[in-house]
Amino acid sequence: MFPGNDYIHQLRIIQDVIGKPEDDDLTFITSDKAMRFMEKQRKKEKVPWSKVYPKYLNDPGEPTCSQAFDLLNQMLQFDPHKRCSVEDALSHPYLSTLHHEDDEPVCQSPFKFDFKKTDLTKKRLQELMFEVAMGFKK
Repeated sequence: MFPGNDYIHQLRIIQDVIGKPEDDDLTFITSDKAMRFMEKQRKKEKVPWSKVYPKYLNDPGEPTCSQAFDLLNQMLQFDPHKRCSVEDALSHPYLSTLHHEDDEPVCQSPFKFDFKKTDLTKKRLQELMFEVAMGFKK
């Protein structure tokens, strides 16, 4: 949705649509460099989704466009703490025809990316890929 050539370009594209975040939406940023960058950005107002996606606004085949726009607003909050959860997104009215609570397990503990902390050699990566592939064997 916001393809950038690099993270700076991507941040600018995001702000072109959702606007420049307010100061209280930047409290999660821990990098001084990132904070200085965000503070230097010029003020931009949020663009209404109806202007971003005008063809869906009056499309009779899209009666739930206001619900889609509402879900986008909830998911695309700049501050990650203010975004809706996966569970909230799945139970949103826009996704009602796709939501099957009995077939949507919730992970009991946060997924860990500890494997990324180690330097993987080519050989070890091949071994890990082989192990995963063997898990698919019937």
